[in-house]
Amino acid sequence: MKPKRLLFYVAVVGLSLFGMNAKAQTPLDIKLNGSYIKTASQGFIEEGSEMVPVRCISEAFGCDEIKWNEKERAVSVEENGEILVFYIDKDKALVNGKWEKMPNEAKIVDGRTYVGVRFLSDFFDADVNWNGLTHTVELSKKGFTPKNEHIDDSYTSADLEWLAKIVHAEAGGEPNKGKIAVGNVVMNRIESNDFPDTVYDVVFDRKYGVQFTPVANGAIYNNPSRDSYHSAKKALFGENVVGKSLYFCNTAISTNFWIVNNRPFFTQIGKHSFYL
Repeated sequence: MKPKRLLFYVAVVGLSLFGMNAKAQTPLDIKLNGSYIKTASQGFIEEGSEMVPVRCISEAFGCDEIKWNEKERAVSVEENGEILVFYIDKDKALVNGKWEKMPNEAKIVDGRTYVGVRFLSDFFDADVNWNGLTHTVELSKKGFTPKNEHIDDSYTSADLEWLAKIVHAEAGGEPNKGKIAVGNVVMNRIESNDFPDTVYDVVFDRKYGVQFTPVANGAIYNNPSRDSYHSAKKALFGENVVGKSLYFCNTAISTNFWIVNNRPFFTQIGKHSFYL
């Protein structure tokens, strides 16, 4: 399981077109009947609506055809003889030849068409749930199973859960940047040949003794806050504030100075010092 850096930064570049503070946004991912769906770039929130890429979601639902009309700047989706047409920068869509109002305009971001997920999901007779805790759009359609080619298995719900738990336990009182930093250390260890390859295994690694105090004192099992989930998700999707740091400690209360004495100092964030 590797960090989803490419997807996160594609979204950042595209969202900058709207003058939004993209990095302040938690990455938005999409589930369909419990499985994460592959998207070329991440969804985002605009004026309270979850905006998602039309092609990725339509193909995940198994649409018959999707086409782009350059002259009309429109994208059409066909499914079982029904046709839905979105026009860029318009808040109306043609549904089987009839105009229907949408909450938001269709937009092009980084070369891809985005629309509100609820309007698109209605076309496919799917239900939508918004999970604000994990910043996830959860789609469900009875009797439907997405094809493997559309499922994103690069991370799991458990990866996010355990990353949020260690972030919360180690940096619950730290600013958002400090929370992301703790998540970065875990993700950096996953990429390193010296540590295990999953979030869970890094958190509970005991090769050289317990690596994180919350694992020893049981705080790792506390329920993370919303902010800890969001900070963990930013780290999971590649936002990085501590470079390649593999270690951190609070030097004011630490009783073990192996890190301080043996690893190069990188930066200080809040009460934590980070080391390469």
